[in-house]
Parts: sequence; C-alpha cells; structure tokens
Amino acid sequence: MINILVGLVVALALGACVAWLGSRRLRQHVEAPKHVLHEKLARHYPRRSNDG
Repeated sequence: MINILVGLVVALALGACVAWLGSRRLRQHVEAPKHVLHEKLARHYPRRSNDG
C-alpha cells in the first residue's frame, strides 16, 4: 500500500516537472509565430488610435 502511494507521489511530481518544462518549451516555440501573426494582422487591419 505504501509503495503504491509513494509511486503515485513520484509519478505526480515527475508529471508536474515534465509539464512545466514542456510548457516553457512550447511557449518559446509559440512566441515567435504568434508575434509574426500579430504583425501580419496589424498590417492588414491597422488599429485606429484613440487619441481623437
């Protein structure tokens, strides 16, 4: 019984670490395309300034 609990805790900890590292990597990969996409959208749809 204790072995199962320890195994679950270890599995959860490993899963959390992998998910955290994975999310960091995914963010780095996604940031560039997102930035490019925003630039393209900005060119096609220029925002109107609220200055007046």
